[in-house]
Formats: sequence, structure tokens, C-alpha cells
Amino acid sequence: MQISNGKLVSQESHDPQTSERRNENLIKYYEDLELKIATITQQQETMHLEETNTIKIGLQKFDTRLIGLENTVSKYLRQFLLTNICGIMGLFILWFYPGNHQFNDCKNPPKRQAPSLELYHHLHTGR
Repeated sequence: MQISNGKLVSQESHDPQTSERRNENLIKYYEDLELKIATITQQQETMHLEETNTIKIGLQKFDTRLIGLENTVSKYLRQFLLTNICGIMGLFILWFYPGNHQFNDCKNPPKRQAPSLELYHHLHTGR
């Protein structure tokens, strides 16, 4: 094609058969392009599905592990809290219950001498 006086001039003849062949070739070329694009698109979709499935499987495994971890942490937390609550209750019981009796015993000391001291005095004094 050439430009003459600012217009595009075709050197080809205006033969209908040549135009028809050229149109058929163009149609075939576009059909081939569409087929190639469809093939590429299908391959990409297949790859995308495979990658998506791989990611889904990985997420499912991760979710399973996470649930197991949550259950384990929950179990240990319950044990920890139960142990601490029981320990605190035990300390309160040890602090208040025997403590009251011990203080009462200290307030009223025995007035009688211990038997070993009585025996010691008895042997040395002769009574």
C-alpha cells in the first residue's frame, strides 16, 4: 500500500476472487487465534484450579492443626486454673483453720509441768 496525495492507495487489483481468498485467510487466521487463546485460557484455568485446590488442602491441614492447638491450650488452661484455685483454697484452709487453734493454744499455756521435768525434779530432789 502506498500513500498518494495523503490517501492510502492499494496496489492490489479489485478482483473479487483475490478479495474472497484474502477474507478466507483472515477468517482462518482469526479462528486459529481464537483456538490458541481458548487453549491458553483452558490451561491457565486448569493451573489456577490446581493451585486453588493445593491452597485449600493446605488451609484445611492448617485449620486442623489450629483446632488441635486450641483444644490443647484450653485443656492446659483449665488444668492450670483448677490447680491454682485448689491451691489457693488449700492455702486459705491451712492459714485460717489450724491457725485459730494454734493461737488459742498459745494464749492458754499449760500450767502443769511436763512429765519429763517432773521426773527430773523427783529424781534429784528425792520427793
